[in-house]
Amino acid sequence: MDRDRLLAAAAASIELRRREEEEKLRYWQRPLVHLKQREVNQCDLRVRGVLGGNRSGKTYVGSIETVLFALGKRAEPYIQSWLPEDQAWWYERFEHFNPAREQLWVSTVSWDVQRDVTQETLMRWLPQAEISDYKNRMKGVLDFIVLKSGARIIFKSYETGRE
Repeated sequence: MDRDRLLAAAAASIELRRREEEEKLRYWQRPLVHLKQREVNQCDLRVRGVLGGNRSGKTYVGSIETVLFALGKRAEPYIQSWLPEDQAWWYERFEHFNPAREQLWVSTVSWDVQRDVTQETLMRWLPQAEISDYKNRMKGVLDFIVLKSGARIIFKSYETGRE
């Protein structure tokens, strides 16, 4: 290979890595999602409980679903590289969902867990270009995120009790 082709291949590889990092939602199926996680995402029930051991994908599943609900129709560009059956699932479930003025609650056991686990995972899947505003509750701990879709993701902790 000549030098120009090698440089073009290197540049393409760097760009793909950047996109995979910044737009993780677009590359959701790579590597493939575990079948149990897919079952949870494709369940039609309004309220679902996910029980599992440590590192079994509970936060991962919840983060993907929260991001898709919060983005609503604005998630469409990110799903174009998904498998056809997953695209069909998205169109069936989210195409008519309007997140404007919706509040999505993300609850955790403590603010430490929220900062170190839940918030980190959610922010990994949420495209940064879709964030319009956010507020910190305390250093490093988000209170809420407002998206360009109009949705508001609010973080709550069981340790604060009832409000």
